[in-house]
Amino acid sequence: SLAFSSVDDPTQKELNTPSDPIREVAYMDLDAVLRGGKDSQGIRHEGNHFLRFPRLNEVLPLPPKEVTQWEGIYSAMSPNDAAYYQDPLPAEHYIGEIREAGYLIPDDYLIEPVPLTFDE
Repeated sequence: SLAFSSVDDPTQKELNTPSDPIREVAYMDLDAVLRGGKDSQGIRHEGNHFLRFPRLNEVLPLPPKEVTQWEGIYSAMSPNDAAYYQDPLPAEHYIGEIREAGYLIPDDYLIEPVPLTFDE
């Protein structure tokens, strides 16, 4: 594979790196969750470029180090982030917080809908 940007430059060499199926799957998964698309298990992701993977070098080191196993994107996240994204809080939790903060209009604010009338 070529590991440089300009193929026309004769000073750059082609790297002879064999295909690595574990890294291929890992990079597919990372690309899917960051940019959107299907991961290696066929799960569709919307894409979230705000995700961070502080443990990525531990679980997916660069060659020539070998990777024995890819345990998914959550293994590369911090433990707190992995727990949050694997088991997010239900929407009701957030709605309750927003309601308590006073950002929502109370349900009983309007007793009856006000009809729209146009006087000519």
